[in-house]
Amino acid sequence: MDDLTVFVGNLPFSVTEMDVRRDFENCGTITDFRFPFHQDTGKPKGFAIITYATRDGAQNALKMHETDYDGRTIFVRLDGAKGKGKGKGKSDKGYGKGKGDAGDWGKGKGKGRKGPRDLSEMPQGCQSVIVKNLSYDTVEDTLHDVFQDCGAIERVNILTDRDTGRSRGIGFIDFETPEGASRAMSKFDEVVDGRAIYVDWSERKGGGKGKW
Repeated sequence: MDDLTVFVGNLPFSVTEMDVRRDFENCGTITDFRFPFHQDTGKPKGFAIITYATRDGAQNALKMHETDYDGRTIFVRLDGAKGKGKGKGKSDKGYGKGKGDAGDWGKGKGKGRKGPRDLSEMPQGCQSVIVKNLSYDTVEDTLHDVFQDCGAIERVNILTDRDTGRSRGIGFIDFETPEGASRAMSKFDEVVDGRAIYVDWSERKGGGKGKW
């Protein structure tokens, strides 16, 4: 089950369990969701452990690694990829104790991006892409205008904070055909509202179209 479960760290303490679950459900169907709280204060511990129904869901969640989430850079990794640290067992208290839990996350940050990990890995029938590093000022109409020359678009969705309505800097685009999603890869590093965007595949449900 290690390839179905992800660990999400460095979450803002201001976000709620519902916020996090709602946003990560965009990646795929969730079968188990843990959002631990401190027993003495009742405040969240700043991380979540999420199990998906499929590997595609977990892999899509990993694409949110080192993205801005309500003002903080979150870290996402497979839950089975914890470092050789000093964790105290399998309970929630053991997470975050090992040397590899946080130290490995930041490696490579700020060294420049080289595009999606491998264009040859396009999921079969994929018709959706995830767009990251968006300006908080970017709206869905802007994304539609940027990607409309790639092919007919069915839906555009930018994740927003439930309470403030502020963009989280992450969007999803569903095309009518896989060819549209493939052409969208050419938009990688294009500057939109002053920020260079990151584009990658997003197969969040069934044959490649996302579940909003």
